[in-house]
Amino acid sequence: MKLPNMALVFAIIIIPISLVFSTYVGYQVSTVSMQSTFDTRIVTATRDAIEAFELNTFGDATNDLDQSQRRNIQASINTFANSFASNFNVSGYDNSDVLVYVPALLFTMYDGYYIYAPTTENQADDDGYSHNKHVLKPYIYYSARYKNDGVGAKKYDVVINYSLDNYITITGTINGNYVAKSGYLIDIDTDDIIEFGTEKVKSKYSKDEEGNPVEIEKVTKYNGVTLDTETLYETLSFYEEDFNVDGYINPSDLTGHPDALTGIVLPDGTTNSSGEVISSDPHKITLKCKYYYKNNQKYYYADSIVGDYTPTEGAEKYLNKWYTYDNTGHAIRIDNPEATFKEEIERGVVPSNKDEQNQYHVSNWNNLLEDNSAQKFYQDAYDFSDWVGKTFNKGIMAKTMITPEGKKLTEIEDMDNPYYIFKNDATNILDAAKGKNEESAFIQHKLSVMQNSITYNLNVAISNYANASGMAEFAMPVISENEWNKVLTNISMISFVQGMPIGFKTYNNYAIVTSTNNQMYVSDESIYYVVNPQSEIDNSGQHHTVNCDKLNSAPSITGYPSTEFDTYTVNYLTEGFINSDASSDSTGKKVYYPEKDHYLSCYRHLSLDCYDCIVSRNIDSIDPDNLPDPIKKARVLATGRIKYHQYKSTQYINEQTQ
Repeated sequence: MKLPNMALVFAIIIIPISLVFSTYVGYQVSTVSMQSTFDTRIVTATRDAIEAFELNTFGDATNDLDQSQRRNIQASINTFANSFASNFNVSGYDNSDVLVYVPALLFTMYDGYYIYAPTTENQADDDGYSHNKHVLKPYIYYSARYKNDGVGAKKYDVVINYSLDNYITITGTINGNYVAKSGYLIDIDTDDIIEFGTEKVKSKYSKDEEGNPVEIEKVTKYNGVTLDTETLYETLSFYEEDFNVDGYINPSDLTGHPDALTGIVLPDGTTNSSGEVISSDPHKITLKCKYYYKNNQKYYYADSIVGDYTPTEGAEKYLNKWYTYDNTGHAIRIDNPEATFKEEIERGVVPSNKDEQNQYHVSNWNNLLEDNSAQKFYQDAYDFSDWVGKTFNKGIMAKTMITPEGKKLTEIEDMDNPYYIFKNDATNILDAAKGKNEESAFIQHKLSVMQNSITYNLNVAISNYANASGMAEFAMPVISENEWNKVLTNISMISFVQGMPIGFKTYNNYAIVTSTNNQMYVSDESIYYVVNPQSEIDNSGQHHTVNCDKLNSAPSITGYPSTEFDTYTVNYLTEGFINSDASSDSTGKKVYYPEKDHYLSCYRHLSLDCYDCIVSRNIDSIDPDNLPDPIKKARVLATGRIKYHQYKSTQYINEQTQ
């Protein structure tokens, strides 16, 4: 074959192949680029959802969390759908259209989790077909069942509910007797970890043969720290006009004036005839308060006014009064504290004689305003841990774990290994007290139970959607151990996005975002510390992480959840008001100023962020036993106080059984 002919054949064969190959490579590059873009968009939507959750939980009253948690999750899902639609330019569709490529959303809470996934529901349409609809499934606890027939140990058949920390709930039968108890597991066996006083208290968990509470020793020290009472402060802000000051309209203003409304004129804007503004914004009042916990809610006693503004009716109108927050985050005054604190008065915490009580003088309420929550926490935790140790003797063996149907569970790693959940052997300390120690049998077993439960239910949810939709791409992905550890130690959200076409393939991935800024769960890392009393008086102080060098020389320190140092905004709709000076209008009629929205920014603490703590916030390497004494004491007290008041969905069990 002549050379020109060979060149022609080469061109006919090679050039199309090159073009095809070039196009293929271009598509592959485009696919990789698009996948990276999709990853970013999914993470953004998930982060928007978790931030919405944090914002909603921050505004909730703590005594309403059981009703609001599901509502907050639903709001977070709506935020994810809206952000997802915006990121992928499909806004304008409803959630069912936007989430067609989302087989599941997972929300891990403190003691359980939610799964938002499609379910097949008959919509009763004319076509008679079933349709896939995303729903928020019921709350699922981190739980496992254990059964032992009594060979060589006690006979038990119990369900244990776990949590992100050492709080557990045990329900079932032990030696044929029904039990239902919940509490924190702490170290009670190590030498000198707990010290007792001479006083005795009644146990909440242990009873004698006649069913009466036994007397146990009162805990006075934990890990070398004396469990003293604390004085706790927060600031509380509201608008002066929110308490109907400065002529704001009440129905009584119009009583006896049937033609009053016809005598009111709306001003042109907010100015008078001279163009002067005569309707001003309401005045912000900030009170520095001590507070008292009751039924998971804070009650504030005003100590002083912060700032230069002097209230119209004088400071005495606001000081030495009780306040609280309502369900919308607004500050409200308690005008009858005797009724609110009736139980405390009956117990003698506050004098029953009103003359002695003198509700306008703080010294008579000091017994309420000195917080002893930390002492209550360690007392109850010791009581519960002691009951667990005595009730189960050597503990519960991991290999006695079974499925709800009564079959042996083989999915948990090392199920045949004869280790105990609460103790490694008959003489070892209560293993759960080691906290995050990787050698803790309790922690490792708990994480395995939680992971197994989530994996099983996610597999069911995603597989059901795959079968119903006919999209084989839907399947439970493999999540790494590091990612599982992050999910199972924090409140988190995982969004699964699968089946989206990109180039020559379909997009299948997931995004994990954890939340460390919510009031549902406060970890040790989410506690800030202030130096007393400077940081609670003005904004000259700072708040710090536990390992900040600026705390080393402080004589007195108090810890608070990190969420309490964030600013929050409350919307006030101030009522319209009548200017009482008729001469301000040329017609001689009173001037009506309409309702107006005002947004109030509030701080619960006046201290500022420490720059050094922001730059280097890693506290994983600290040794809590070798901290300076004031810091160690603040850490022990803050941890106990916060955990004592932390919401648990199973806390009602003890209230019902005691």
